[in-house]
Amino acid sequence: MDLKKSFTVQNIYFTALVLFILFLLVKMTDIALLLFCSYVIASAINPFVDKLSEKMPRAYAVTLMIVLVTLVTIGIFIPIVIMSVNEIKEFLNQLPQQINNVQNFVNNSKIAGQDVSQYLNFDTVLNNSTTIAKEVIDKSINFTVGFVGVLTILVTVGIVVFFLSNDRDKIKDFSLKLFPQQIRLRASKIIDELETKVGGYVTAQLLSITTVGIIVAVVLLILRVDYAVFLGFISAILDLVPIVGPILSGVLILLIAFPKGWIVCLIAIGSLLLGQFVENNWAKPYLFSKYMDLHPLVVIFSFVVAAKFLGVVGVLIAPAIAAVFVTLFEEIYVKTMNENNESNE
Repeated sequence: MDLKKSFTVQNIYFTALVLFILFLLVKMTDIALLLFCSYVIASAINPFVDKLSEKMPRAYAVTLMIVLVTLVTIGIFIPIVIMSVNEIKEFLNQLPQQINNVQNFVNNSKIAGQDVSQYLNFDTVLNNSTTIAKEVIDKSINFTVGFVGVLTILVTVGIVVFFLSNDRDKIKDFSLKLFPQQIRLRASKIIDELETKVGGYVTAQLLSITTVGIIVAVVLLILRVDYAVFLGFISAILDLVPIVGPILSGVLILLIAFPKGWIVCLIAIGSLLLGQFVENNWAKPYLFSKYMDLHPLVVIFSFVVAAKFLGVVGVLIAPAIAAVFVTLFEEIYVKTMNENNESNE
């Protein structure tokens, strides 16, 4: 690479602009997350919008897709959330009794001739569980109060998604004008690649975790385990977090299924393992291979960084963020380096 050709006024201005945008994103994290979430959703629905646009104006196609996504969310997830909230409240009320049942079992069990109770202290947990449950239930009122704020954010996201999808070509053309002339073609390909991978990753991830949730919920319903819908919903959500998520799901399933005996407990845990097996050996290989190849370590690292700097929302969209960085790294650095090496040979 010729360094003298790189240090042009236009390239310097472009680099300064990129650094300034990154500085603004760091200073306005909440707004950046909202915009990125909107971009992720727009990227996910754009393939469907493109097909619908062949039969109707794009504005109508975008509106139709947003309405359909909203209706699906209301028709599927809202009832599940409502049922889960009710089950959570009931579970918290029964938590002291559940812990007491486990304590009675532990008191009658021995390891290497020693009582298991010598290694575990349930008194503190039992004494505090009632207070914890009461506080959680009381704080549910705050959820109702904050619902208006959440609704406002959702409406804002919907509006941003509409304009990102409806004016995609205009936004892309304007963005390309910010790049130096000699790299606009490359930038255009990177923008298209980002949209495809981010949207595809989100779609694949949602389908994958849904597979786990459905399997767990159905098996627990057949076993007549309490809070089956809640456990299925939580198993799907926690599946977003590698390793730790499934472990937490397994602990909850064991705690709730424990009163029904070891056989039910084993089958209940088996449902979670079955869900993980189907997801890892069928759903993910089929879905993710079509859109993206991210190493598990990259995903785990993205979760750690997102949890540290971006909070809960960042954790939820960490895979999409990782997809962006991996794509940019491959397109801007890896391919450029390989092209330079080939030209030098």
